[in-house]
Amino acid sequence: MINQEKMVDIMMDIHLSEAYMASNNIYGDSAARVAPLFYEAVYKENGVTKQEFDTSFGFYLRHPEMMEKIEAKVISRLNEGNPSNN
Repeated sequence: MINQEKMVDIMMDIHLSEAYMASNNIYGDSAARVAPLFYEAVYKENGVTKQEFDTSFGFYLRHPEMMEKIEAKVISRLNEGNPSNN
């Protein structure tokens, strides 16, 4: 199980990867081919597997109060414009 702080880091990286794809007009079939590569790089960078992320993400979805805290931290960090801030 990935702890909340690590989930914030991973979700930040995922949001930034998705923003990169969108800003480079990577949509549709291209995004479907490229996105898994971005996600795999995010998992590797954060020392987790796709399965660990999926399991933990599912857990947090079933516990909305915890997911809300994670999302609030992600939004706060995105608004700060510096993904390395905690």
